[in-house]
Amino acid sequence: MLRRPDPWLVSIETDDQGQFLAKIRVAQLDVPPDFRMQVPVSVELADGRVVQLALFVTGRVTETELPAIPVEPTRIRLDPDGSVLAEVREVQWP
Repeated sequence: MLRRPDPWLVSIETDDQGQFLAKIRVAQLDVPPDFRMQVPVSVELADGRVVQLALFVTGRVTETELPAIPVEPTRIRLDPDGSVLAEVREVQWP
């Protein structure tokens, strides 16, 4: 189970094969509508493994699902090394 709700996590569900589906939302400030950038994502799993993925953020708000994850995630981090995003802020989503 996730240790704390990550601010970009909208939902996490399981599919009919028991894999985990994480839906995330990323908002960008001060970017044009055609903005597009690849952002690294780190998914820490309940069995101790860490999966590295990439996510394309487009425009001001991107809402998407990560690929199916076979083991329950305990933490999902966007840009874990701070190499892409200028600033990561936690916000409350409606």
